[in-house]
Amino acid sequence: SLVHRYYPVHIHTGLYERADLLDLIEQQKLQPDNRIPPEELELAEHALRFDTYKVRSILIPRKKVRAVGSDDAVGPILLDELHATGHNRFPVYGKSPDDIVGTLHLISLEEAKQGGHVRDFVEKSVAYLHEGDTLADALHAVHHTKHQLFVVVNSFEEYVGIVTLENILQTLVGQQPDGEFDAHHDLK
Repeated sequence: SLVHRYYPVHIHTGLYERADLLDLIEQQKLQPDNRIPPEELELAEHALRFDTYKVRSILIPRKKVRAVGSDDAVGPILLDELHATGHNRFPVYGKSPDDIVGTLHLISLEEAKQGGHVRDFVEKSVAYLHEGDTLADALHAVHHTKHQLFVVVNSFEEYVGIVTLENILQTLVGQQPDGEFDAHHDLK
């Protein structure tokens, strides 16, 4: 008991918290004989921090979203505008831009050789996320709903922007949606 009084023994329970693992990753990065590639350490770090990010931090604001009206005519002008955005999914609105009624996938317009209206090619289901949801919640929603585009709403249920699966995955791997991987992505 005399030894334990002057040299207390701390027995680790074997349970770690997120902060412990993040510290371990930081220490591993500083090791001169580190055998784990830096990219893998970064990925582990981003995965551990993933649940701390909110949807509002990665959403594409409503002002920058190219939404399509359900009554818009499908033709070369609309197709050129949609292709120019670099995206492949778009929210579709009904009577007003606040009334999101579906999602348009650019591939579905390949069938529109004879023209028509957007409402003929729209996927009628809409998936929503709250801007305060975590990205882990968003990834779970992707898995559960199989949607790749989510309309983001605020506390007043107002449409404030969109989040795509690509935005979520880029955050997971630590990349900002700035087009860094555009060389690997064929917009055709």
